[in-house]
Amino acid sequence: MQLTLTPLDWIVTTLLLIGSIALGAYLAFRIRAGDSSDNFFLAGRRMIWPIIGASFFATNIGAEHLVGLCGDAYRYGLGAGTIELTGILSMGFAAAFIFPYYVKHRVFTIPQFIEMRYTPAARFVYSGFMLVITIMSKMALGLFAGALVLQGLLGWDVMTTVVAIGALAAVITIVGGFAMVAYTDSIQTLIIIAGCTVMTCVGLNAVGGWTALNETVPQAMHIAKPFDDPNYPFWGVLLAGFYAGVYYWGIDQTNVQRALGAKDVNHARWGTMFAVALKLAPVFIFALPGVIALAHASR
Repeated sequence: MQLTLTPLDWIVTTLLLIGSIALGAYLAFRIRAGDSSDNFFLAGRRMIWPIIGASFFATNIGAEHLVGLCGDAYRYGLGAGTIELTGILSMGFAAAFIFPYYVKHRVFTIPQFIEMRYTPAARFVYSGFMLVITIMSKMALGLFAGALVLQGLLGWDVMTTVVAIGALAAVITIVGGFAMVAYTDSIQTLIIIAGCTVMTCVGLNAVGGWTALNETVPQAMHIAKPFDDPNYPFWGVLLAGFYAGVYYWGIDQTNVQRALGAKDVNHARWGTMFAVALKLAPVFIFALPGVIALAHASR
């Protein structure tokens, strides 16, 4: 079913989009003094912990999370949110043991660090691997999920929307560098959390509150699934997620760039811990709406 947006919906959406980009550009260009590599790629290494943490969160959370996590919670229950908890462990490990080495050596990229630690050949292998992973998983899934949402809301063609979103993101990155990306991420984090919190509260109220939700779909309200659960065994997800998360949060250039732009190692660590706190939210504002939708469908 395609929804019809009112003029007020269009005004609010347009203002949020243009306003967040404009504010991100203003804040970014305030701290960029010159055209050095430090300024373009790492925001002059002046990032403070709130911006680092919010940018970590926004980089990890995309349309695929809002759509996918909600859909999985509808099918498998609140346990689908378990995967979000794994980041708490792996991000803490990266902040304690990995990020200090990056900041100490003042590297620009993870491939550069790998070359310093190993060989130029290892750098090229890693760069090629990350290029494939980024295009085929992160970019493809994020752009496609966002396009699906806009198709459902507005009826827009999926591939045309993918091209338009990708082009807009590319222009923002090329013009503003990492500083503009980080500040825009921070603004989007506020919008995502505020919007999804309102959505969750409205949905929870519509089903009669927390008690009524538990009574309607009690089987979907357990986050700790047994070890033999075929989809989300609690301890299995945590352990496997920690193993994969150390790579994702500690070695993946897309994420680690936030820590590389920190003023010092303390801001890198504090920013990571702030992101850990923010990572608790998806269980309640992304997964729970899926359970609420299940409750509505069960009536």
